[in-house]
Amino acid sequence: GSRTVLRPVELACHHHTVDLPVGMARLTGGAGECMGILPQSEKSRRRAAWIASLCVIAAIFVIERLQPSGAVLTTAYVAVVVFAYTYLSVRQALVITILCTTATIADELPLTESEHFIEETIERALILGAIWLTAFLMRRRERLNTALEESKARYQAIQDSAADGILIVDAGGKICSVNPAGSRMFGYGPDALAGQPLDAL
Repeated sequence: GSRTVLRPVELACHHHTVDLPVGMARLTGGAGECMGILPQSEKSRRRAAWIASLCVIAAIFVIERLQPSGAVLTTAYVAVVVFAYTYLSVRQALVITILCTTATIADELPLTESEHFIEETIERALILGAIWLTAFLMRRRERLNTALEESKARYQAIQDSAADGILIVDAGGKICSVNPAGSRMFGYGPDALAGQPLDAL
C-alpha cells in the first residue's frame, strides 16, 4: 500500500528542537511555549497584563495595611492568580502566585497576640490554600487544553497530508469537513462541500 509521509517542521522551544508534522507548528502559552517568536501584539498584551497584575497586588497590599478588612479584600489575590494564568506565561503566573502568597503573609506582620489572632491566622491559611489550589487547577486546565489542541493539530495534519479522500459526516448526513485529497477527488474547492448533504456527491 501507499504510505503517507509527514514533512517535519523544526521548532526551537526553550533550547530544544522539536519535530512536528506540518500544520502543528504553533505558539502556545503552556510548557511548550516558543519564546522569542511571539507576535509583537502578544508581547504587548502580556506586558500590559504583567504590569496590571503587579499594580493590583500592590494596591491590595497597601489598602489592607492601611485599613485592615480581614479576609474580604485579601481574597482578591485569588482573582489575580486566575487572571495571571489566563493572560500570562506559566513562569510569570508562578511569580504572581508567589507574590500573592508573600503579600498575604506580610499582611499579618508584625505578629501580635490579640483576641482574634487565631481566627485571623486561620483565615490567612485558608486564603493561602485557596491561592495555591487555584494556581494548581488553572495550570491543570491549561495542560489539558494544550493536550487537546495538540491532539487536534496532529489529527488535522494527518488528515491534510493523507493521499486518500477523507470526509467527515454528521448524524444528519451533512458533510462537516473534507481533506484536500477529497476535494481534489470530487472536483470541489477546499470549503465548497462543508455543510452540503452527502447525497450531493
